[in-house]
Amino acid sequence: MNPDLKDFVEKYLAVVLGTYMSVYVVAFITLPYLLSHNAW
Repeated sequence: MNPDLKDFVEKYLAVVLGTYMSVYVVAFITLPYLLSHNAW
């Protein structure tokens, strides 16, 4: 792999992992909140 491609892949993976982590954290925080309010 040439250095430019390697740099691009590392940046891309960092962005994807960061996005997945933020989505996971938001879901982890909001799901119990929504479930507790929807539970009768």
